[in-house]
Amino acid sequence: MNMKKCVLFLFCVAFIVICFLNVPGFIDAGRRGLTLFVFNVLPVLFPFFFISGLMVESKIFRLHTRAGIVPIWLFSVLSGFPTSAKILSELYEKGEISKKDAILTSTFTSTPSPIFVIATIGTILFSNTTLGIKIFIAIIIGALVNGMLYKCLIYRRIRTFFNKQISPPTEQIDIPDVISRALTSAIQGIFAVGGLIMIFFIIGSQLDLLMSLSPVLDTIISSTLEMTAGIFRASTYQNMFTPLGTILIPTAILAFGGICVGMQGFIFFKKFGMSFWFYLGYKATHTIFSVIAAIMLWLVF
Repeated sequence: MNMKKCVLFLFCVAFIVICFLNVPGFIDAGRRGLTLFVFNVLPVLFPFFFISGLMVESKIFRLHTRAGIVPIWLFSVLSGFPTSAKILSELYEKGEISKKDAILTSTFTSTPSPIFVIATIGTILFSNTTLGIKIFIAIIIGALVNGMLYKCLIYRRIRTFFNKQISPPTEQIDIPDVISRALTSAIQGIFAVGGLIMIFFIIGSQLDLLMSLSPVLDTIISSTLEMTAGIFRASTYQNMFTPLGTILIPTAILAFGGICVGMQGFIFFKKFGMSFWFYLGYKATHTIFSVIAAIMLWLVF
């Protein structure tokens, strides 16, 4: 048995053990995870999965390749991760961007949705819409600086699709077929994302119940496992934060994303063979740049 199989086997055993150690807690965590997904993630994510599928299937991004990364980046910023990963994987599968193009672009576009950050995080959880706006701006600044870092250090010599001149497609678009494929892709993607959120929410909740974690450890472990649960924990303990911590902690959690978000991305990233270690590396630098941007915003505003 190789190392990957051993790790997977140990994970499965550990998951079964922590579930059976507290069955009522396991059932309750599953329900809360499902509620979290249905009411907070699904309404935001599914429409963008569907729209991004329509745009890819109808060649809209292909028509704008001369403009470079801008159309994909703008849509990714509006829709949030993992929609951006889904777009890149589908463009790669259709041969419209190369593997290196897809990997480079992902370093610019791994950001949460503004609806989620400003409305859910800022307004609902932290009761501060201005805070949500500042967090989102910090994360976007961090993503731009992060992408430029990897472009300059790693991919500065490659020929990217930014300068390719691809002629608009001449084939007729079958609208019902495009809608059908986009809808199928969106449903498959959203169920995969929802399943991962539930699994990691259960793990985090069970560990909290079994280990009686302190607020700090509870927030750290929950955020490392699953971003949304970590943010909910942080909002619960927000009275314990300093004014600076109130912006830095949510910014760090959202910029890094956690293991669950990474797994969501790799549902799509695996299609163009991006290394998981490379993903962790650029998410770490993205977190650092976002936190620095958050500090600057806090000092200025």
